[in-house]
Amino acid sequence: MNKTAVILVVLLAMLLSGCVEKPKESAPGPTVTVTIRPPGKILAEAVPGYIIDKSSNYIKSYVGNDYFVQRFILTDNKTMQSGTGEISYTVFYSYDIPSDYLASPDPKQVSVSLDKDGNIIDYLGPKKPHTFSITREQVIEIGKQNGLTEPIIADLDRILASKSIDGYVWVVTGNLDKTTCKEIGGTQECLIQGIYVDVDDGSVIGTFNRSSLIRE
Repeated sequence: MNKTAVILVVLLAMLLSGCVEKPKESAPGPTVTVTIRPPGKILAEAVPGYIIDKSSNYIKSYVGNDYFVQRFILTDNKTMQSGTGEISYTVFYSYDIPSDYLASPDPKQVSVSLDKDGNIIDYLGPKKPHTFSITREQVIEIGKQNGLTEPIIADLDRILASKSIDGYVWVVTGNLDKTTCKEIGGTQECLIQGIYVDVDDGSVIGTFNRSSLIRE
């Protein structure tokens, strides 16, 4: 018997006797549990009258009854059920404001969200009876007076993200400030200066800078 055959016989004998260890199985990893919540849905049920009354009264608490009657029209309402079964309501109104605006979301739409007991969950609307006395032409002049350079853009908008401003304002932006530009990956990042202007009396109620990428 040649040497190769002997080696094969020895290995076969070791396998049959269990002398050769099998590779150890790796320990299972931690179990990850993913909770998938069922999606919510809009129900066909009508919103109760007392919910609509509460939403209207909530707006009136900010703007007054006469202003509400003059400026607000009930447009829609929805009954919703969350994935966990909770019922909530949203009531929508159209707010009569000047059409001289460009903004998103549409500042003319006001909404009040309430839970099943009529408690306010969320409100997107005015918190005082705005007169909207300052026109776009006037606010552009205010921008010039406050150091903004042309072209100046003014949009009527509803600011929701700012901690210091909560409501309807003119958002006025000037031309980019080239002294602030810096090179980033073949483009230039520059700052655009802007101001927030009160829609009723034209006072400047805040300033901001926005970054803009330009290619030259």
